[in-house]
Parts: sequence; structure tokens; C-alpha cells
Amino acid sequence: MMIELWEERTKRWEDNESSESKAQLIRDLNQLDDLTEAREAFWNFEKEVETKWGNLEDRVMGFKLLSPALALGVVPGGYTQDWAIIELDLEKVDATNLAGNTIDLGTKVKEYDLTSMMNTHPRNPQGSPALALGVAPGGYTQDWAITELDLEKVDTTNLAGNTIDLGTKGKMSVIEMRVPTPVDGNGEPAIMVMKRGGTTGLTVGRANEIISYSRTLTAEGASQTTKEWSILPYDKKSSPFSATGDSGAAIVDGRGRLDGMVTSGMSYTASLDVTYTTPIDMLFHSFTLWGFGKANLSPELP
Repeated sequence: MMIELWEERTKRWEDNESSESKAQLIRDLNQLDDLTEAREAFWNFEKEVETKWGNLEDRVMGFKLLSPALALGVVPGGYTQDWAIIELDLEKVDATNLAGNTIDLGTKVKEYDLTSMMNTHPRNPQGSPALALGVAPGGYTQDWAITELDLEKVDTTNLAGNTIDLGTKGKMSVIEMRVPTPVDGNGEPAIMVMKRGGTTGLTVGRANEIISYSRTLTAEGASQTTKEWSILPYDKKSSPFSATGDSGAAIVDGRGRLDGMVTSGMSYTASLDVTYTTPIDMLFHSFTLWGFGKANLSPELP
């Protein structure tokens, strides 16, 4: 459909001899070439899917290595335990072309709108926390930054000293979760986050620095309490941040850091929607307790 539209568009400039029309014709023809290449790439991908992934058994990408029983209040800090570790089937994965730990932003939210929603104030940090007094662990001054090196200027095979994995933006600490440094459009402390879930797709929400306590009654009538990091809708006009089927989705902030994982939610009406998540720091502590202390956000396949 798009290709046909651009083909019709180019015809408008073909009989016009002005320099402006000729320049526009060149731009449109280049765009038409890009669309044609994209269509051919899609067709090739479609053939590959039909050939290699047609059978359901061929779509199994890995195997459950560990899945502790769902439990409330047992993850370090008193959060919900609801996670699993999957071992990839290396015969199904091309290690040379693996884009691990990425989120497909899709086309549901326009790029400009997403940027505006995730960065609500010009003084919010893009790569370093804002200067703040008494918020660093122990009550010290927070005034630091993490600098990403230009790898074209650095010989990584001969780099000495402290290093940082540049394949990821890292993860948010529980301290920053409780004492956020970014602010919203009104100058109030706020952390804008996003997730891409299986049901609601890409959504943007507002993290709440106040920890929620969720109480559940068992079939026997016993009460179980667990901590939750709650995410609210972006504003009063927004749809719910998550819905049934979004559990397990990664929560990411405006700096690209992994913040947590969706576990459940509560909603009486869309305007009262609350999504419950487990902070990523607490999940990593839990991995360590179960013998997976080497978990990292930049996986490398053999």
C-alpha cells in the first residue's frame, strides 16, 4: 500500500522541470527504494518463519531452569517472589545476531510523544543523577556522573583501570526508587517509567516512591502480606499501565535503566489502576540466594 502511494507521488514531479521538483523527485525515489527494500526483507523474513518456525515444536526457544514457587513477602526486602530463569536452546539462537535485553518500542506511541512523556522536565538527568544533598547512602552528597566512552577513540583490548559494561544502561537502585531525583512538569519528584507487555503493549506510567503493602487471604483464611513497588497511570486521562497478561514485563525508566518487573495489579476503574512490581535490585538479591549470583544485564552467548 505505501509503495503504491509513493509511486503515485513520484509521478507528480516527473514532468516538472524546476530544480525544486527535481530535488523532490530524487528524495521520493530514494524513499521508494527504501520501502521496496523493506518489503523484500519482510517477504524473506516471512518465508524464513514459514520454513523454520511453522511447527510449534520449532518455536521452543529454551527450557525452564528454575522457577521458585510463587510466594508473598519472601524476596529480600519483603517483596513478592514470582520469577523464573530460562536456559536458551543455543541451537535456536544466533549468538552473532542476538539483541538481548531490548524493548521493541513499536509504533503505538509516536517518538516525540514518548520522549516528552518520559522526560517531563528539562533539568531531569539524562545520564547522571541531579545534584542532591543527603540522599546518597549514609546521607552523603550525590554529585557524580557515569560517562560512556566513545569506543572509536578507545582501544578496548588494552584498556586498564575501572570498567563498566557499556552494553546496558544498568539498573535502578532501591535508594533512588524511594528518593527519586527526577521531577515532573510541576517540579514534583517523579520517576516516569515504561513497559511493553503482552496485553497492553507499550505504556508509560508514573512510579510511586511510597511502598505499597498488599494483603492476600489464603483459602484457609490466613493473611499474607507482601511489599510492592506501585506504578500509576501517566495521568488521569491515560489508560491503565498494565492488564492481565502483562506479568513479567520489564519496567524501564527514561534513562534506559531496568527498574523492576510486573507481578500483579489492582483496578476498580481505569483511573484508579495500580500496577504492582518487584524492584530489580530485590530480584537480583533473590537470584543470588538461589545460586544465580552471576546474573547480568548484558548476556553473552558462547
